[in-house]
Amino acid sequence: MASEDTQGGNVLQFQNILLITKNGSQKGVYKMNKNGLGWKAKATTKSIAVKGADVVRASWIKLAKVNQLKLLVKGGTTYQLNGFAPNDFNTLSNWMRDHFDVTLSEQPYPLKAWNWGDFEFDDRNLIFKVNDQDAFTLPMSDVAQCFVQNKSEVSLEFHQDDSLAQEADTLVEMRFYIPEAAAPKDVDKNETAVSYYHKKFLAMAEIDAGSGGGLLQFKGLQCLVPRGKYDIDIFPKHLKLHGRTHDYKISLTSIYQLHELPRPGYKNVFYVLSLDAPISQGRTSYPHLVFQFGTEEDKIEMDVNLKDFESKLPKDHKFTQKMKGRPMKIFKTVLTTLTGKTFVTTTPKNGPEFKSTTDAPAIKCSFKLDTNGFLYLLEKAFLYLPKPTTILAYSDVTFVEFGRMSSGTSTSTRTFDFIVHTKNGSDYAFTGIARPESNNLYHFMESKGITAKITTVNEGEGNGKEEDEGEEREKGEGRRGGRSKGGEGVLSALGGGGMDEDSEDDEDFMAKDEEDEDDEMDMEPLDKKEVDKDAIITGKRRAAGKADGESEKKKKK
Repeated sequence: MASEDTQGGNVLQFQNILLITKNGSQKGVYKMNKNGLGWKAKATTKSIAVKGADVVRASWIKLAKVNQLKLLVKGGTTYQLNGFAPNDFNTLSNWMRDHFDVTLSEQPYPLKAWNWGDFEFDDRNLIFKVNDQDAFTLPMSDVAQCFVQNKSEVSLEFHQDDSLAQEADTLVEMRFYIPEAAAPKDVDKNETAVSYYHKKFLAMAEIDAGSGGGLLQFKGLQCLVPRGKYDIDIFPKHLKLHGRTHDYKISLTSIYQLHELPRPGYKNVFYVLSLDAPISQGRTSYPHLVFQFGTEEDKIEMDVNLKDFESKLPKDHKFTQKMKGRPMKIFKTVLTTLTGKTFVTTTPKNGPEFKSTTDAPAIKCSFKLDTNGFLYLLEKAFLYLPKPTTILAYSDVTFVEFGRMSSGTSTSTRTFDFIVHTKNGSDYAFTGIARPESNNLYHFMESKGITAKITTVNEGEGNGKEEDEGEEREKGEGRRGGRSKGGEGVLSALGGGGMDEDSEDDEDFMAKDEEDEDDEMDMEPLDKKEVDKDAIITGKRRAAGKADGESEKKKKK
């Protein structure tokens, strides 16, 4: 229960008052003086402060065991405060009437548990009413996206608080079924009820399509994830993306990392925006946005709306009324200034820089269903583009595996698989990598202190396919039937340019390997006929030997 403490008649104070938000509640202290009111959390630094002249409406709601004070302030913000005792009503009512000129009215709460009712809009809030009583209020500033789900449904998706614990409950999405009969009487005859409310929600959430009115606007940017062309309105605190079917509102504080990566073999560059709160299309979420720019696009001149937004920009900003340059440069400058973050590039601050056999910063490969992607080896992480965009920090990797490699100097397999094993037990297989890339990839893993293992393919058995493919692979070993070695053993198995022909260590290793094989097979010198006969049973050309044996049997017959 709240306790009232009057200090010389100038301050009212109530203990253990809960501030209710879509992410839960926090306990704190509620105070009122002649100029306004405020609330401060006990366990965190969260607080609110409202001038008395800014209070538009105050409501008193009786709940099951306690009472709620609901405040609507200028700008459309609503505050819900729980934990007041029944006898606090008169105290709060008299104070608000005398000092704020606001009437505290009792508001009944619907108890029928119906899930259908009527919409009412108050400033920037959506109020859902059941039997003319307020069931719940949705601040439209919390809406990140609004789209038509089908002919009779509109879906609202909400911004996520990145400061919440991972296991915390929060409101993510809400859908409304809107029959045609729900359309207001003054709606155009050619417009459906769903279309009307969809536009209404977009306008109230300030994510209306292509509205402009921001600091500056990019038109028709090519976005690879999610795929499509988008117009982007940039504001000091958020971005607004408008596509053909979906619109998004992204808080700049939710962007935790930026990457600038050249596309190998093309005159393009990828800009990757990583989000704490992923955007979504239906059941598909996108924690990363990937934009593509041409490096040789014509220079442009963009108007910047400094008149309306200069007071909200960082003090050290370098924006001018006109910004000139290539679109990629302007886009990079704007994001760097507004987020306060720098773009991660392929050039490391410390350590070696990865280069492929074509002197590119990435290798071409396939990942899951994407058959035309690129794996970048950055200073601190693997990054795969474009879809699904995946970032794997080196610190989370236990070891990497080179799969489907031919043993020795054989070139029967032109590609290999690169499998990343992580500490949480997940494996990420990047497939179809050209065989010559294996040596640079191995040396780079060695420079990062990451253990590299190899699974070889025995040529002549299974037509070059990996043996015992269904058997479980043990940590530190290759699949059964293959060989798993580290250090120079890996390079030897990689073959091709993986070995230094002038290295004495390599020669010693190969000589020892050959001696071991001779000892195990215990071979004696044979004449030519015996060699042909023995090839049927043993040796690396077993398949060919079988064919020779069958022809020999036919001759005898």
